[in-house]
Order: sequence, then structure tokens, then C-alpha cells
Amino acid sequence: TNFTTAHPSFVALYGMEWGVISNGGHVLVYGDGMNNLWGWESGSGGWGATNNYNDFVAKSDYTSANGLFQTVNNNSITNTFASLAHPNDNDYGNLANIGYSSTFDAAISATAVESGPSTSTNISYSNPGSSMSYLSYYQKLLAKGYHLAPAIDHDNHNTTFGRTTYSRSAVVAPALSKTEIISGFRNMHVYATQDCDIKVDFTINTKIMGSSLVAAGAPVIAVNLTDVSTSTAGAVIKIMFGIPGSNVNATEIYAATGSSLQYVDDNLANLATGYYYVDITNSGSRIITAPVWYTRSDLGALPVNFSSFTAQKQDKIVKLNWSTEQEVNSSRFIIERSADGRTWQSIAGIAAAGNSSNHLEYMAYD
Repeated sequence: TNFTTAHPSFVALYGMEWGVISNGGHVLVYGDGMNNLWGWESGSGGWGATNNYNDFVAKSDYTSANGLFQTVNNNSITNTFASLAHPNDNDYGNLANIGYSSTFDAAISATAVESGPSTSTNISYSNPGSSMSYLSYYQKLLAKGYHLAPAIDHDNHNTTFGRTTYSRSAVVAPALSKTEIISGFRNMHVYATQDCDIKVDFTINTKIMGSSLVAAGAPVIAVNLTDVSTSTAGAVIKIMFGIPGSNVNATEIYAATGSSLQYVDDNLANLATGYYYVDITNSGSRIITAPVWYTRSDLGALPVNFSSFTAQKQDKIVKLNWSTEQEVNSSRFIIERSADGRTWQSIAGIAAAGNSSNHLEYMAYD
């Protein structure tokens, strides 16, 4: 925080690398005000007789009710999120090979599509990483129905931070601040790029990458590239399309050459949901974006456009927060609860705005 204050053109962040390779991989955890250390080392080792953690999370427990992913969700109020590092197919409790879980989906905002070179001492930006070697894992999770962005990790074991390779995780945010960067990453407004200064604007119906929306008509896709150091005139922009939960990887549905692309996917059926991401190649560098998830509803757009919904455990109650970006003739929100995901009961009603085109916040307690 002190460094960021003294250097306003730079934001310093910290998080934690959780897990051990021999038992299923590393996960990076960040949050905005989430300052506790999670761990399992209890009262032994080089640190003495005290526990080497603030919050206990059992070693290699990613998926249980007290595991890492649920612990991330328990801290959603601080925008805490998990990003999967250099993933192998059976890492994180065999995540890629078991059924889809909404709990895991809520916790994981990104997975690395490229990593390293971790032990390089190069500081001339001339030693690239693993060249999108983990892209297939990202594609597999998207096909299973997960909502997440692609990331690039340097995994530095030496003090060569950011100077070994040009590859970056790029975050779309309205301001250079810790809060906005963490929020942008948590909401998947992210793309993985081997060109550190290329700017990618990718929208569907004006909603940026990482968004989920329901709208009438075919999705209107727009991509624009800007780069002050490299021409984008010869860039190849590919639109990739997949169906969440189909377990079939996304495929290319349209491509164009140049710095911009406009495309309307008339093939998406009414009431169908698809996800779209962009795969770009420019001057030997590759860029992969987070998707936009789009549900077509030609019966008319829903009266409320939600932008978030979170549940936070607080002792023996649950705090519920949700926000909307637009409301048309809305009356009230009905809060429902289920013990089994099949039968539901109403527990509260909250008055809605009626008509609004502004960002609105709502709260309730169970």
C-alpha cells in the first residue's frame, strides 16, 4: 500500500500461493481486504510451536465443504477469488474430470493458459513462457460449464518480475487501483496475451468480456485492437463459440484480418445459451480472451439485468447482496431457499426500483 501511494502509476498487490505440487497443484488467491493466511501447518516446523496460518484449510483439500474453494466463497464480500496455476488434468481434486459444481465455479475466476519461465534470470524480455501450453485445460473447463478467464503466470522463482517475458494477464478496469484491479479479475474482465501492450476491446451487445447476459435477438459481437508498438493491420481475429455444459470444446465460427471485427451470430437459436471468446494472433503473439456468455430470448429481454449476486456466511446468518444495472417495470425480489436444489421456499421479499437504468445495490439476510 505504501509503495502504491508513492508510485501512482503502479499498483502493488499481494496474495497467496496455496497448495503443494505433489498433492495436486497450486492455486493463487487474491482479495481486496482479505488479509488472512490460509494453511494447514500446525505447531511444528521451522516457525516454532505456533500455527503457521490464520485460517485452517486442510492440506490438499480443494473441494470439500471446508476446502479451499468453499473458503474462497466464504470471503466473497472482499472479492476474494482463486486462479488456477499451471494446471494438470487431475489437479485441484480432479476438478476437470468430475461433474460441474456451482460452488467451485463461484470461487474460480481464472486458470493459467501459459506459465513461466519460472527459474529464468533473463531480464531482457526475450525468454518466453510455455506458449499457451495449458489452453486445453481452459477450454475443457469452459465446455463443462465453468465461468472463468484465461490468465498468464510468470511463476517467478527469481527477482525477474515482469522482465523475462512479454506475456501478461491483462485486466479491463476503469481505474488503476487495487479495488478495481481485484474486482476486474474477480469478474473475469481478463485476457491472456503474449504481447504486453496490446489492448483488446471485445464486447457482445456492448457488454465486455466476462459478462453474462440475456437479450432478444442474435448476439452482436465487436472486437477492436490497439497497439502503440506493433501494427495490428495483419492481426487474425477468430471468434470461438461453445455451449456451456456440453463437454465439447469451443470451435471457430468466424474470422477476420485487421484491427477490428463485427459479426452477428444469427445461428444461435432462441432460448439457447452460448459462450464466445476471441483467439487473436498478431506478429507471432497470441491473445486469448475471457468469454461473454449470451442467452438469446426473443420473447423479450428480462425486466431486470443482474450484475452480481453473492451470499456471505456471518456467524449463524447469511448476508445476501445483489445488484442490477437496469430494471423495467420491476415490482419486488422474492428470496427463495432450498435444502436440496429441487424444492424451494420463499423467505423474504424486497421492493424493487420499478424502472431504473442505474447501478443499484440490494441486501437481505437469511
